Amino acid sequence: MILQYSGAMIALTLIGFIGGGGSGVFSTISSQKSGADIRSDLFKKVQTLTFRNIDELETGQIITRLTNDVVQIQQFFNMLLRMMIRAPFMMLGSVVLTFYVSIRYGTILV
Repeated sequence: MILQYSGAMIALTLIGFIGGGGSGVFSTISSQKSGADIRSDLFKKVQTLTFRNIDELETGQIITRLTNDVVQIQQFFNMLLRMMIRAPFMMLGSVVLTFYVSIRYGTILV
């Protein structure tokens, strides 16, 4: 019985590890692509500014907006996607485990 449960725990840990890694990879790819789209749109917008607008804005301010702000959006998007993928699986696993331990506790949880 100990070998059976430990094997199941190892299998579930490996599945969680693979799922977490896949979640990280896909959320990183998605956030990088969205950041590239935002940078492209910002570049197109800067190209349409008049010389007066460019003279009023400092060069450092434009560069900061094009780099730091986009990086902040990418990081937020990356974390949001990871949480949106992991949270439902954690909730489902918790409910299943609670029903496995006690049907009464499971119904209270639901």
